[in-house]
Amino acid sequence: MISSENERADAAKEWTMYITVSCLFILIVSVICFFAPAYSLQDLLFRLFDAVIICVLAVNGLYFLRKNKGVACLSFLLCFINMGLLIVMMIH
Repeated sequence: MISSENERADAAKEWTMYITVSCLFILIVSVICFFAPAYSLQDLLFRLFDAVIICVLAVNGLYFLRKNKGVACLSFLLCFINMGLLIVMMIH
């Protein structure tokens, strides 16, 4: 019984962290895109979609960090590659 409660508390803490990180990434990209008037609405939607993909990869990496280091490293690698591509597209 106590183990189940501890697992639920740990899961709640982990999901709170994952949701916070995801919201932070989306907020940062949204603010950057909002204050850069050179982007059209269609470009903004594509950038937000890229930001969501980055968030999913980052959350996946954080989730697997304790369970499987290989999956976590691959997820973080793909996250950073996608983030780099997003930055290049925003600068270009």
